[in-house]
Amino acid sequence: MARRRTGPTDTVRDLVFQRDGGRCIRCGSLHRLTIHHRVNRGMGGAREPWINQAHNLL
Repeated sequence: MARRRTGPTDTVRDLVFQRDGGRCIRCGSLHRLTIHHRVNRGMGGAREPWINQAHNLL
């Protein structure tokens, strides 16, 4: 059985990459970029709709 995707949608991921200029906001790298939550899903709010919105992602 396939696992249910619980992360941000592709549209939100694209918005975050565009917002940050395609660079890591911590080190400025252009390579091997990933998206992380400002407030981790494990720290509460995992079921809240805002958890995967662009303002909570880096």
